[in-house]
Amino acid sequence: MPLSAEGFDVDGVDVSADMIEAARAQLPASRAAHLSVQALHELRLDRTYRTAYMCGVFGIGGSRDLDNQAMHRAYQHLDPGGALLIIHQLPYDAEEGWPDWLPGHRAGYPEPWPDQGSRRRTVDGDEIELLTRVAEFDPLEQQVVLAMRARLWREGSVVKEESYMLKSCLYFAQEILLMLANAGFRDVVIEGNYTGKPATGDDGNVIFVARR
Repeated sequence: MPLSAEGFDVDGVDVSADMIEAARAQLPASRAAHLSVQALHELRLDRTYRTAYMCGVFGIGGSRDLDNQAMHRAYQHLDPGGALLIIHQLPYDAEEGWPDWLPGHRAGYPEPWPDQGSRRRTVDGDEIELLTRVAEFDPLEQQVVLAMRARLWREGSVVKEESYMLKSCLYFAQEILLMLANAGFRDVVIEGNYTGKPATGDDGNVIFVARR
């Protein structure tokens, strides 16, 4: 949204039709047509780009094979010399959960459902509550499965509930570097969290900048 507001020529894709509709509602009609529902591993657009962004989405809801395909698709959609930027949270970004990588530390999975989740009020006065828990964690596969419940509250009662499972892959920095090289990218650097400076071992959120 900020890039579009600054006048940049921006196309956007997401695998979720709901997310695309939410984004479309925030854009003027002339820009809304530039959004489409696509998975990154199936990306197929009718032009190439100077810059592509993966903003906190790499590895979410996919598999390692599909994530590798996504890297290749991104490469194919860049102009020569164009850059792919991947904003990525490393597995050790937060102390919470990091000890669970050690043997004997995963007896708490699946986690219990929290007593209450985060709520937001809708324009018509209803409330939407989201509850999440870690259902599975496999350090060998480097995968985590989140269980999610969405509840619609009306006048103090739950009138609708939906449940979902989301499996995601966890990636360390050196893995992503290898995947970028395999897709054909060059001159790859890792920057600290929106600093423009080289990342260090103390950076949990980093940005990969890779050139075609």
